Amino acid sequence: MKAHQFGGLFLFIIFLLNLAKQEIMGLEKFCQSCMLPKDHEMFEKGTEQDGTENGSYCKLCYVEGEFTQQETIKSAKDMQSFVKVMLKKQGVGKVKRWFYTIGIPRLERWNKN
Repeated sequence: MKAHQFGGLFLFIIFLLNLAKQEIMGLEKFCQSCMLPKDHEMFEKGTEQDGTENGSYCKLCYVEGEFTQQETIKSAKDMQSFVKVMLKKQGVGKVKRWFYTIGIPRLERWNKN
C-alpha cells in the first residue's frame, strides 16, 4: 500500500470511529449547534427569550431565544469552519479538528430531515 493510500485509509478509520463514538455517546450529549460536549467546562446552557435555560444549545450558540452569529454562520459547513478556526487557535491539530467537527451536520440545528 502506498503512503497516500494509507493516509486515506487512516482518515476513513478515524471517521468510522468518530461516528461510532457519537452513536454510543448519543448526539444529545453535545450542543446541537456547535457540538461542544455538554460535560465540557466551557458549556453553559443557552437561554430562551424569557430567560429560561435551553439544554439543547450552549450559550455560545443560543442566547435569548436566538442563534448567535446568524449573519456569518448560516449552515453546518459554516459552523464546521468556525469551530475548526477556534480549535486551531487553541492549538488543536488538523486531524482532531476534523474529528471534532465531522458530526455537526447531524445535529438538530442543521439536520433538516
